[in-house]
Amino acid sequence: MPFADDIKYTIQFIDGKYPIFVIPNLFYTKIDEIKEKILEYRIKSKKANIKEKNIVYYPLISYKLGFVPNHHHENIDVIDEINDYILKICKTIIKNFESDETNLKISDMWVNFYEKGDYIEEHNHAGIDYACCYYVDLEGDPSPIIFPPITINPKNDMLILFDARIFHSVPTTSGKRINIAMNLNRCPTPSKILDNVPNSFTYI
Repeated sequence: MPFADDIKYTIQFIDGKYPIFVIPNLFYTKIDEIKEKILEYRIKSKKANIKEKNIVYYPLISYKLGFVPNHHHENIDVIDEINDYILKICKTIIKNFESDETNLKISDMWVNFYEKGDYIEEHNHAGIDYACCYYVDLEGDPSPIIFPPITINPKNDMLILFDARIFHSVPTTSGKRINIAMNLNRCPTPSKILDNVPNSFTYI
């Protein structure tokens, strides 16, 4: 799909130096198709659910690779397409922010699927440069994402990109909440997405 170089976003900082970028709308026309594919695959893989701490995970869609040791996944083109698009937006924002030729690549991606009562305790993504969340399907009264002291109420088609060192959490939700999440690392030269990155897969 066409890419807008004049991306509209806001930026806030934790401790005056760790950025959180909020892109209110990607205007991604296939968001309904993404939601449909995620829900379809989740139904097929329900038997694989694993309860860990405070959220149910469903091993799901591979991104490009097609096989992960001990996990078989389907390749779903519409997921690859949105991931490519998200990566392009994140690269543009970070290059502008860091004022150099910083390149990013996806180190892994997954899908978070929250149902009523699910939450995520405060954590950060150690060893990662940036992380992002793209909101695919929010219904009812979904919880915000909290980067103390900043609280962001996500909306469908919103992208949040942030320094992965920032601690964040999602309080107990009373509404359904599905988002694609990614870890992004700097790479010194332009690189194909997921070049030499093993074991990249999706959870919902």
